[in-house]
Amino acid sequence: MLWRWTIVVSLLVSLACWPQMAEADEPTADWPQWLGPDRTGVSKEKGLSQDWRKKKPKVVWRRALGSGFSGMSVVENRLYTMTSDSSYEYVVALDTATGMEVWRHKVDDLFRDSQGGDGPRSTPTVHKGVVYALSSKGTLVALKAKDGTEIWERNLVFEFGAKVPIWGFSASPLLFEGKIYLDVGGEGGFGLVAFRATDGNVLWHMGDVKAGYSSPIVFRMSGHEQIIFFTGEAIISVDPDRGRQFWRVPWKTSWDVNAATPVFIWPNMLFISSAYDVGCALYRVDQTKTGYTVHQIWKNDVMLNKMATSVLHQGYLYGFSESKLVCMEAQTGSKRWEKEGFGRGTLIYADGHLIVLGERGKLALVKASSQKYQERGHMKPLKSLCWTVPSLSQGRLYIRDLEHLLCLDLSP
Repeated sequence: MLWRWTIVVSLLVSLACWPQMAEADEPTADWPQWLGPDRTGVSKEKGLSQDWRKKKPKVVWRRALGSGFSGMSVVENRLYTMTSDSSYEYVVALDTATGMEVWRHKVDDLFRDSQGGDGPRSTPTVHKGVVYALSSKGTLVALKAKDGTEIWERNLVFEFGAKVPIWGFSASPLLFEGKIYLDVGGEGGFGLVAFRATDGNVLWHMGDVKAGYSSPIVFRMSGHEQIIFFTGEAIISVDPDRGRQFWRVPWKTSWDVNAATPVFIWPNMLFISSAYDVGCALYRVDQTKTGYTVHQIWKNDVMLNKMATSVLHQGYLYGFSESKLVCMEAQTGSKRWEKEGFGRGTLIYADGHLIVLGERGKLALVKASSQKYQERGHMKPLKSLCWTVPSLSQGRLYIRDLEHLLCLDLSP
């Protein structure tokens, strides 16, 4: 069919065009935000170890960190993440060479969760010497990356009438063209909000939207950018400059757990997935004279992304369908293989391989092949609950559980 051939061509072209998604002034060796430079979970680094069976990654350093699921953002020689103690949540900066703490900034009271783990969920965004971070209870801050000094602060609950989601605010701030975008879930038209990055002032707000747990992305289509929010009840596309809604597709999941980040597939497609028997779908967005139309290409239950986001490589999506690692063909939605043994894990892609972290600490190197599951070695450097996505910068992998953060050397 013609539409299938169009998708195949689009997926192949995306391989050459993917770097367009990164901020032009972000070095590719950095991992400055949620899911890396392009918010895709894909690293451009080369020259990494191709076989852990012969030589397992060396632990460069290990440090006690505290509870939380915040990811690690790495810029030059600093790592930025969020953690907690028995009373408060913090943004912290560590030296990447030693793991020693450089500074910490108290951002909110501790968020407690009896079903998983206490502490922050959101991953800081780092850009041009500023760290943007969101606490589990809704405090959004901008801090100086050098020393943690506060630049500005906004409180989503007190200022905009937002309700703290059952499992806490989890979206990671999206920075695009001088604005911070967040799925706030506030009252009186403050569902989605764009803040000016320099001072935190509200530039626009729109909709009565129930907050989800997903992080927004930039959808670039024929030179026209859209901000995609995966909220508690819908997928919403918004004009980044004015906050005008371009299109909306209902997507309801139990407990509003729309948590995985949408996956952009060049030039005009979007992959969405959630768990609780809802499944996944591929949408094509077309521009018309009066706006945009959205067409569902397929929908099934092959990929049930409960928390972890899938990654795209050469036309195939790899991700966790509940507790199974699955490879599926993006153009058709068909399953190619699945593998158990990791629980509800997370993964990223780098240098021809998937780096897979199981929820109980199993770390594996898996060839990114659509033919079958091909493991190239594994280790178990962590023991507590692991629901945080790994980060990769300058040949070093950063992983954490509810107790420790580790730095591993992935050189051959």
